[in-house]
Amino acid sequence: MGYQEDLNNAKSLFDSGALSAEEYNKLKESILKKQVTEHGNASSSSAQPGVAPPPEPSFAPEDAYQQPDPVQQQGYQPGYQQQGGGQQYYQQQAGQQYYRQTPYGQDQKSKIAAGLFGIFLGWLGVHNFYLGYTGKAIAQLILSLALGWVFGIGLIISGIWGLIEGIMILAGSINTDAKGIPLKD
Repeated sequence: MGYQEDLNNAKSLFDSGALSAEEYNKLKESILKKQVTEHGNASSSSAQPGVAPPPEPSFAPEDAYQQPDPVQQQGYQPGYQQQGGGQQYYQQQAGQQYYRQTPYGQDQKSKIAAGLFGIFLGWLGVHNFYLGYTGKAIAQLILSLALGWVFGIGLIISGIWGLIEGIMILAGSINTDAKGIPLKD
């Protein structure tokens, strides 16, 4: 079997996934070394009939699969404040996390008020209406009013649900409203 056939077989193994990129590059390198040692310099052997030209250079797999940094791609720089649409974004240098400040004209909701609504009126979903989670609030309202008085169990489930969410709000587990605006203390 010729060197070109060896290279083609290695390439097909790589393409099928049987070889990793590193294994493929090592195999290619060994085939080329073998070709050079048996036929002299690779550039002079390419003029000989029946000898394949040297294959394309190997690639580094970490370069081939590296994702672009979205922060650099969008033009953000660490510590730089970008303004637009009434919202400010900035990047935290160490963790590269984005934080959104309160949009203009939007008031922060009170964490204490939401927590107390959850504890005392949570069975009606008042805390979820207050925070803007209307779908969840309507579900609690239906569960407590429609099913609660008929079967009794709906009122108990809705009350426990509201109590738990009220405690989670006060503890800080739920710390944003439906628009993603942080709750104020």
